[in-house]
Amino acid sequence: MSEPKAWAIDISLVTDFASDAVGPVQLSLPSSLHLEAGALVALMDMGRCCGLGMVRDQALVVQPVNFEPNLLVSPQYEPKELQAEDRAKLFGNDEAHLRRILGSISVAPTAHAVASQFETIIGGSGAVPFSVTDPSNIILYGPPGTGKTYNVRRRALELLGDATATDAPNDHVQAEWARLRRAGQIVFCTFHQAFAYEEFVEGLRAITDEEGDVQYRVEPGIFKRIAATAAQQRKDAFVLVIDEINRANIARVFGELITLLEPDKRLGNPNELRVQLPSSKEWFGVPPNLHVVATMNTADRSIALMDVALRRRFTFEEMMPDAEALNDALTEANVDEALRALVVAVFTKLNERLRYLYDREHQIGHAYFFCVRSLDGLRAVFADRILPLLQEYFYGQWDKVALALGYPIKADGTPKEVRRTEHDSGTFLTTQKLDEKSVLGFDHDEYVDQVAWDVHPAFRPRGTKPDAWLRQAFEELVGAKGA
Repeated sequence: MSEPKAWAIDISLVTDFASDAVGPVQLSLPSSLHLEAGALVALMDMGRCCGLGMVRDQALVVQPVNFEPNLLVSPQYEPKELQAEDRAKLFGNDEAHLRRILGSISVAPTAHAVASQFETIIGGSGAVPFSVTDPSNIILYGPPGTGKTYNVRRRALELLGDATATDAPNDHVQAEWARLRRAGQIVFCTFHQAFAYEEFVEGLRAITDEEGDVQYRVEPGIFKRIAATAAQQRKDAFVLVIDEINRANIARVFGELITLLEPDKRLGNPNELRVQLPSSKEWFGVPPNLHVVATMNTADRSIALMDVALRRRFTFEEMMPDAEALNDALTEANVDEALRALVVAVFTKLNERLRYLYDREHQIGHAYFFCVRSLDGLRAVFADRILPLLQEYFYGQWDKVALALGYPIKADGTPKEVRRTEHDSGTFLTTQKLDEKSVLGFDHDEYVDQVAWDVHPAFRPRGTKPDAWLRQAFEELVGAKGA
């Protein structure tokens, strides 16, 4: 195949191109542009490529795209011929890839065929149907460590048609997840306090040109990009995965799109709805072949506090601590039966107390204990993860931390027995009586004797204790001896 010339053209020279088109379109070439038949063309908009095309029958057939190739040339008032490096950035550098590009942008040999296909794609008579007509909006919610992020991957594969994903080995899930992310069918993002509408839908971005002048252009966000891809590729399903959805201000992030997520408001449905986006002024709709799956940590924010509009548009699937799943995982790892029974007992009793002292949303998930293979491994889980989490849950209320750990205390919140590091029985916490006069150096009417709580050195990072001592500590948690 002979190599056709490739050109970069500023979008201002092609006035009838709409960057939000959902398929190949035919454009009129200005009489001032003299491009040979078969030439490749990249439409550029302030550094971003918004369309790849080819000259055919004295017209330009263009496939809308959206990416920033960082070209060495910057076309403004006239076409710029692309040299090898820039050409490779846009059209690839091997014949097979170029054939795929040509196949996608020259789907119709005549203007009538191109126009007919475009009309069909956007919903005209005899429209190409979407492969999915029943989109899913799902939120997996529950306390930390219940496997939400782990299971969201399986749900994404299921929605993309993998019938084996539910029971498949983790290696298969990981491999398929990675493959589909590379293919663009799965897009993953994590919400956080600073996450905004501009990152999710669209917003203005400042660009400095070669002369040092600052210009602003509209940048599509994560959701808009995957929605545009899904609208173009109707035969495929797509999944947007949002981790920690409740950590952002959801109403601000989604904006007007919250209504468009409803299944009956999706493109191609009887109640199809489109809105005009505030920055680009484009009319935008959500295709039905785009699923949205999210995770939510109830220890951060209760489902009862979620935005009502969001709750109405999502299906909520609860994931709670599961002692059976923990036992199965430890059995599969060939953990000793006595240790396995102790781990499950500690897990069960700890969550029972957390439900009593706090609520069911602030339990501790089974996934925290999956890696336990020894008593010291169980100690490390408490040192590195469980005890810091309990301190966060109770905001320094050490009497409640002590109760959760089975440490007997009096009605006034002080320990029934002061325990130091040399205490004979195992313990997670130590206590020290602080005498008013000894600490302050004098008597003070406003202060009384206090008790200082602390984590036992064995349950701090890199702490050590023999197995017998550790077993006694964990058995004490379960049995609450001395109460």
